[in-house]
Amino acid sequence: MKRDSGSQTVVSADAAPAAGSSPVGQGRLEAELAYLRALLGQGAVEQARVLIEELARHWPDDETVRHYARVLAPPRVSVRRGHRGPSRQLERTWLREHAREYPGQWLAVLADQLIAADPDLDVVLAAIRQTPEAQRALLHFQPETAE
Repeated sequence: MKRDSGSQTVVSADAAPAAGSSPVGQGRLEAELAYLRALLGQGAVEQARVLIEELARHWPDDETVRHYARVLAPPRVSVRRGHRGPSRQLERTWLREHAREYPGQWLAVLADQLIAADPDLDVVLAAIRQTPEAQRALLHFQPETAE
């Protein structure tokens, strides 16, 4: 099966070998990851979740696939009695006031400060990893506005 994302055609993981260690299999994985990143860049998170589940079945040992599977997993909510999590009011206020200035970009916001902004999620995650206190940053994707 092929997927068409604008000018890019990507071979589905359905056709990929389970091991993924051959050059051909690795090339297919890279193409699928590029498609996944394109979906995320467009804000198509639900489509990306479906794709990463498929990729995880074919390449369960690939570190990048495991990373995206973890990041894209639906949020889990649990209640801890007697404990309140940190307030995200400052982050929400910053986003309300400034997010529209970054259309089509991933934003990492901590308190009232922008840590990183880029259309490529990997760039934003790398910036977060380089700043120890930014590990608690709120990630947000700002869709492009239709004019």
